[in-house]
Amino acid sequence: MARKSSVAKLKDKLTAQFGEGEVRYLSEIPEYTPIPSGSLSLDYATGIGGFPNNRVVEIAGSNGVGKSTLSFATIRNALEMYPDRGALYLDVEGRISAEWVKKFLSPEQVDRFIVIQPETAEDATDRYVEAVRSGDICVAAFDSIGGAPAKQSMEKSATIGSYGGNSKAITNFARFAQTYSNKYTCLTIGVNQIREDLAGFSRLITPGGQGWKHATSLRIELKRKTKDIRMLKINGNETQVGFLVRARIHKNSVGQAGTGVEYWVRSVDTEEYGPIGIDNVEELV
Repeated sequence: MARKSSVAKLKDKLTAQFGEGEVRYLSEIPEYTPIPSGSLSLDYATGIGGFPNNRVVEIAGSNGVGKSTLSFATIRNALEMYPDRGALYLDVEGRISAEWVKKFLSPEQVDRFIVIQPETAEDATDRYVEAVRSGDICVAAFDSIGGAPAKQSMEKSATIGSYGGNSKAITNFARFAQTYSNKYTCLTIGVNQIREDLAGFSRLITPGGQGWKHATSLRIELKRKTKDIRMLKINGNETQVGFLVRARIHKNSVGQAGTGVEYWVRSVDTEEYGPIGIDNVEELV
C-alpha cells in the first residue's frame, strides 16, 4: 500500500507540473473507438467497424475516384458521434466547395465545420497543432498530402532546383499528427494522390515520404472501375450518375491488411438511386 501511495503522489506531482492529461495510469489510457467510414463493407474490412478515432488514416487514389466522398462521409459520422466537437479541414489546394460539403452534412454540422486554407505544408502543420490541441476537434482532414507545397521551395527562385521539400514538410506534420491524434482523440485523415510504381509491383506509392507512411495506422487505396458505371437519361441526355469503387487496405495497424472491398458511389442526386454519396443500400443487398 505504501508503494502505491508513493506512486499516486508522484502522479499528482507530475500532473501539477505538466498539466492534465500528460500523466496517466495505464488503465486510464482510452482504447480507440471506431468512427464509421460511410461504407459498410469498408467498415467490415478494417476489422474494427470503421476508422479509429485517435489515429492517422490515409485515403489515396487518382482524381475522381471518390476520396472526398469517403472523407466527408467519415467527417459526418464523426460529428454525429461527437455533438459537442468540430471538424477541421485543411484545404491546401483551395478546391473545397461549400455546396458540395453541404450535401453530406446537416445544417447543424456545417456550423461545426472549420476550413483553413494554408499556403504551405508548414503552415498547415501550425494550424493543425493549434486546433487539435484545443480538444475541440474530433476529426481533421488534410487535403492534400501530395499537393502541399513546402515553404522552403516557395522561398527559392523557380529556376533553382529543390528536392524533397514536400517529404520533409509532411514528415514534420506526420510526427505531430501521430501524437496529437492519440492524445486529443482526433481522427486525422490525409487525402493523397498515387504515383506509378515504376518497378511494376503494384505497390501503393504516394507522396509524403516514409515519415508519413509510418504515421498512418490505415492506408486505403481507392480505384474506380471504369467499366462499371450507372447511366440515366436526364433532360434528354445520357448522364453518368454513379460508379463502382474498389477500396484496398494496404496497411492496417488495427486489423488485417490486404483486404479489398467494392461499393457504389452516387455522383448525382437522382430519384432512382438516391442522393450523392456511398450507396449503403447496394452494399446491404
